[in-house]
Amino acid sequence: MPRAHAHALVVLGLLACSDASPPPAPATPSQPVVTSWPGQSPTPSPVADQRPAAGSPRELADAAFNQAMRAHELGPAIDAARLIPEALAAYERVTSLDPDGLFHVATLQEAGGLRPAAIATAEQVLEQHPTHLLALGIAGRAAIASADVAKAHGYYQRLVEAYEAEQGARAEYQHHAVLLPIYLEEAQRVLAAPLAP
Repeated sequence: MPRAHAHALVVLGLLACSDASPPPAPATPSQPVVTSWPGQSPTPSPVADQRPAAGSPRELADAAFNQAMRAHELGPAIDAARLIPEALAAYERVTSLDPDGLFHVATLQEAGGLRPAAIATAEQVLEQHPTHLLALGIAGRAAIASADVAKAHGYYQRLVEAYEAEQGARAEYQHHAVLLPIYLEEAQRVLAAPLAP
């Protein structure tokens, strides 16, 4: 898959859009605020501040996540450099994070170049849910970015083995459904290359 196409799919997957018609329903911990919809014309600035002025800490954090990831994937880079730390700080104000929230944190950490932190956050999910596909995918991606191919192989092997049985098992998989085949493709590509002795 061409990298630009994959990036566009990642944005849609990360924003967890399930309905093509605005406006989105109010956010809940399991449904992040959506700032764009498939088929909608792009706004002049992909990172214009569309976060709500009020809401629960989790709602505000999810809105910040959506905005930061749009900036990371669509640019400009200077906006992503500002928004990713802001989104991470927003998640620090949430008292308890479910696996989906931890996946958001790990994704922000990986996007911000904090690869060891991203792996550690993904491991928090994997301690409770060893076959969590999103956690395995982001951990594998962070390991590859850290040049730890052996560690990435471990995560990706687990992802491939669990994929068929696991892919419909959790609500967050529906919210990030576009990401699952992308992570599977990444895993298969990495596993197809032999490990250096």
